[in-house]
Amino acid sequence: MTPLELRAVFAGYARGKDVLRDVSLTFGEGRVTALLGENGSGKSTLLKVLAGLLPPSRGAALLHGRPISEVPRREAARLLGYLPQGFEPFFPATALDVVLLGRTPYLGAFSTPSHRDVAIARAALEEVDASGLEERDVRSLSGGERQRVYLARALAGKPRVLLLDEPTASLDPRHRFLVLDVLKRLASGGACCVFSTHEVDLAARTADDAVLLARGAVLAAGPVRESVTERSITELFGVAACVTPLADGTPLVTLGAPPAACPGGRG
Repeated sequence: MTPLELRAVFAGYARGKDVLRDVSLTFGEGRVTALLGENGSGKSTLLKVLAGLLPPSRGAALLHGRPISEVPRREAARLLGYLPQGFEPFFPATALDVVLLGRTPYLGAFSTPSHRDVAIARAALEEVDASGLEERDVRSLSGGERQRVYLARALAGKPRVLLLDEPTASLDPRHRFLVLDVLKRLASGGACCVFSTHEVDLAARTADDAVLLARGAVLAAGPVRESVTERSITELFGVAACVTPLADGTPLVTLGAPPAACPGGRG
């Protein structure tokens, strides 16, 4: 069964002002999907709909074939991991305490994390190269360090669906590739991973599928090698794009390239 599906979804934050318009998509098991688009194109809104945080004004958002709104919250929390964009901590907490929050759906009422929960949280920190931050107050961390800690929190819940909003935005190159390698490993184990990004070349080299959003509508969707083209990327960002297939067929995207730089001298 398809983990996530949107059927003719309209969604927004004000009555009569939808950000997403007639979006129909499926997200499969064992696949990494990149959401591409300019600021305001609807990427974050789409992720919130998929996470069940924003109900559609029309249409349906399904989790394993059921409307997300009808899935019990604890069950949904065990299935879905969600990393929002730019979360700011307000209270003192160590990185380990923050990651342990990802184990909350597995705890009983008034219970505390077990030794196993702590071990899982520490393993999640290690997976994102953040073990050394375990005892640090998250308020003292840099943006990139904090981003990795909150990703570890999502991973600690061992979700089968992982939704990430701009997960590499604050990261240095090494950790950017580390995070994307984590997504690929999860997908190889059957998870469904969806992330938004502005980094077209990184998305093309990492994702199996891409969804191109323009003004809340789907411009293109499907396997990266079919959806990421010179025409679609140029139309999406309004900047000339050059797409060169690498030896394995992966598209290498260059934005702002002059027509002569593209294969066959095309822009």
